Amino acid sequence: MLVEPIGTYTAESWDDVFDVNLRAHALLVQLLLPHLQESARKGRSPAVVAISSIEGLAANPFVPAYCASKAGLLGPTRSMAAQLGPDGIRVNAVCPGFIRTPMLQGLDIDEIRSGFEQAAPLGRIGEPAEVAQAVAFLMSARASFITGASLIVDGGVTSRHA
Repeated sequence: MLVEPIGTYTAESWDDVFDVNLRAHALLVQLLLPHLQESARKGRSPAVVAISSIEGLAANPFVPAYCASKAGLLGPTRSMAAQLGPDGIRVNAVCPGFIRTPMLQGLDIDEIRSGFEQAAPLGRIGEPAEVAQAVAFLMSARASFITGASLIVDGGVTSRHA
């Protein structure tokens, strides 16, 4: 994640963040759409899951482009759910919180990591497998009546700020 508060980012860095976090998702779904539709015609339960972030739900003054791009995924998730639902295609989003990933590991400051742990009522940083399990659930037939939803996987961080 590129830390660039308002007043310091460049148009190029803003575009780079949007290209990776928002535009790529929309173009990928568009590319896969014929395959998703064919899968639905065969009676399967195709699904799309966008990876948003709690940063798309709450403010972070240090990464406005990241926040905007992750918030931006939530609108198309609902829009695609409304459009593709009649075809039998479900579209949802997962909003991870502080997860032990290379992006978070890049913050070598123990103070910051400790703050993330304290922010979560569960008292820890999440693991990538916990996000993967949420995605797997939304992709599965067990989530057959869930579409247009945003599932928060954050150890309770946003519950303290709602």
